[in-house]
This record gives sequence, C-alpha cells and structure tokens, in this order.
Amino acid sequence: LMLKEGLRELFREYAFPDDRSVEGLSDIITYYDNLSEKFGFEINIPEKTLADEATELAEKGGSGAAIEILEYLIEIYPSSLNGYWRLANIYIGLDDRERAIEYLRKCLEIMPNMPPALYWLEKLEAGE
Repeated sequence: LMLKEGLRELFREYAFPDDRSVEGLSDIITYYDNLSEKFGFEINIPEKTLADEATELAEKGGSGAAIEILEYLIEIYPSSLNGYWRLANIYIGLDDRERAIEYLRKCLEIMPNMPPALYWLEKLEAGE
C-alpha cells in the first residue's frame, strides 16, 4: 500500500490537467515532452487524453484541431476504435460523406458488428 501511494505521488502530474488550456496537438505534446524530461524517460500520451481533448475541441467548434489530434492518435494507436469513431463523427458533422465513410469502415475493421458504425455507414452509403 505504501509503495502504491509513493508511486501515485511520484506520478501525480502524469494525467493531463483538467484546467490546462488546449488549442491543438502541440499543447498536449509539449506537456508530455516536459513530463518526459522531468522523469528522465519517454512518457507516451495516453489514448484517452488525446481522444478527450479532441472531443472537447470539436464541441467548441475547433474541428480542425480535433482532427489533427485524432489523426495523431490513430498514428500512434493504430487499432484505436475510439480514434476512428470520433473522426467519423466529426466528418459526419462536417457533411464530409467520403471521409466519414472511410473512418466508419476502419471502425468496422476493428469491430465488425459495431451497431452505430453499421447504421451510419448504411445511411451515408445510401446518400442520406
């Protein structure tokens, strides 16, 4: 128990701070680069951090920055259903049928029976 608490204290800054302003991918990368330098070894950016920050930016109208973050996410986590699904949703919202279909198909490669991806793919391919 004491070892666990010690590790929690040592890595208390590991999670991306909720109160930190993010305008794009570089803000997240800079944070984890600085953390890596502090600890003396490379700390990978958690998939969830990238996905959550992208969603927050997209909800605020920053779809370009969100797309950049999510494309980076799937570059470093190529089997991330979360990354492909969030990209598909952004492109659906932007009425970019072709890109939405591309990412929906990637979702289905990872999870062939994903109901929402199947629904949207059918709808978009039908031209709706």
